[in-house]
Amino acid sequence: MSALVWCTLPVIWVHQGYSAAASGMVILPLTMLFAFRIIHGDTRLVTCASFVGACWIAVFMDGYTFMMLAVASGLA
Repeated sequence: MSALVWCTLPVIWVHQGYSAAASGMVILPLTMLFAFRIIHGDTRLVTCASFVGACWIAVFMDGYTFMMLAVASGLA
């Protein structure tokens, strides 16, 4: 439900001209989910591998997504 609400925010649909930035902002809650799981002690291999995979997707999606993920993970 939260991802659906996130996709309806103006910051997402206004950036549709920059498709990589818009897609990166849409997947940001998913990438932060893995970061929060690791922070709260879920250090299973699947969770850690998913976080690394999410970081790789964020890197290749665009630099803004990766920096938002890095800052948010650092603050958390």
